[in-house]
Amino acid sequence: MSVIALTDSAGGASVDCIAELIWDTVNKNDWKIQKKQALNDKSLVVEIPIIRGAGSSLNVGILNSKSGSGKVGNPSIAAWVARSFLSGTVIAAEHVKQDGVDTVWFCAVRDGQVIAGTDITGDISEIDERVNEIFEMISTEDVGFMGSACGELTANQIGEVEAQPLLFNLSGSLKKKALVRGGSSGTTSQKTLVIIAVLCTILAIVGGSFLYISFSSSQNTAEEARKRKILQMQMAKTEYAALLVETAKKAQGGLLLQSLLRERVGKLEAKLGGWVLQTGACEAQKCTVGYLNTNLTDPAVLREGLEQNCDEVLVSMDGTQGSCMFGYGFGILDDENIKTPEFMEDADVNQFRLALMQYARYFEGSSYAISAASEVMFSKKNLLGSTNVFHTGSWALNVPLAQYPYAIDLLQNLNSISVDKVDLNWGGKNIEIKGLYFKEGIR
Repeated sequence: MSVIALTDSAGGASVDCIAELIWDTVNKNDWKIQKKQALNDKSLVVEIPIIRGAGSSLNVGILNSKSGSGKVGNPSIAAWVARSFLSGTVIAAEHVKQDGVDTVWFCAVRDGQVIAGTDITGDISEIDERVNEIFEMISTEDVGFMGSACGELTANQIGEVEAQPLLFNLSGSLKKKALVRGGSSGTTSQKTLVIIAVLCTILAIVGGSFLYISFSSSQNTAEEARKRKILQMQMAKTEYAALLVETAKKAQGGLLLQSLLRERVGKLEAKLGGWVLQTGACEAQKCTVGYLNTNLTDPAVLREGLEQNCDEVLVSMDGTQGSCMFGYGFGILDDENIKTPEFMEDADVNQFRLALMQYARYFEGSSYAISAASEVMFSKKNLLGSTNVFHTGSWALNVPLAQYPYAIDLLQNLNSISVDKVDLNWGGKNIEIKGLYFKEGIR
């Protein structure tokens, strides 16, 4: 059965909709032939004009008469969603009744078009898997979630969008544009045209046709604007939630520095025959450590000495310079349960500054820098409502090579800083560490 029942937030009002149509984008000329055959077969069809790109195509849905039930006069739920949201990507997941059985309906809409392979029903695990598949195929930068089941989707990282019934977000005035047509709809269509013509004549006679059309148009425009705003707000919240997750991992820079210097760079040999370590640079999760061949030692000595600790060892054509390269990630910081960083407060920032000052004063040859925090750049801040976006400031610490273990001890317990760049100068006997600190937003 292909009829599902949508209910409002109170569980009262119910709307029967057609689901499980087969969706495709077809050429208008080809569709004329396919549509005629579908109507002759008493299948249900619905059409959505493409507003972006190819004007010679249509987004169409077909429900074969043998595939399920439904009748002319019911709206296609997927078409209704598509008509209500003409820009961006919408993932709709709704708890519904189908033949009196609880199930979940799902569809994905992109720029007012139903994505093929969606408009399906199943249990939440099946729907969740399908949503994840869709996410691998589309850009997820402007995705909005809606429907009573959206909070149960793993792809919905934010998990904070209020799971309201789908009816709350659909434009009632656009429901008519989502009605399906059936095999006998030709006659119905003619009757409808006659009725519309008579109504228009009557309205014209009483002088109210223009006002009626203008009011209806403005009402639709306002409704569409409201829906767009809701979608934009959901997209903004999703993007900000993703930024928080990424920041939460980066904000444990002290642990990352410990892992990087002690377990990776610290295990590299400073001298292998005539090969002498010179420099190291770690940034964007990739390290390159340079060696100089001081007495024309065989390059094989360098390769064999570094192969256990490097992803790749390269030697220049003349055999005088070599490089050890390896990638590094967040490692133990890749915890799916991490959602938000522990932001510093003003007192914490002052304490951090004091710690850097004391280190630089205690160890000769050390220096530090720290900037005032400013609001993180987030272009959609105005769509986050009362949310206070966090602040970031930069910091740096120049450390004598012999004293870097103390720098690790200083920073490893801080979980509100990132380590974005590490520069090693073996000849100058120093290490420079740069990163950001993360501070709570101003309330």
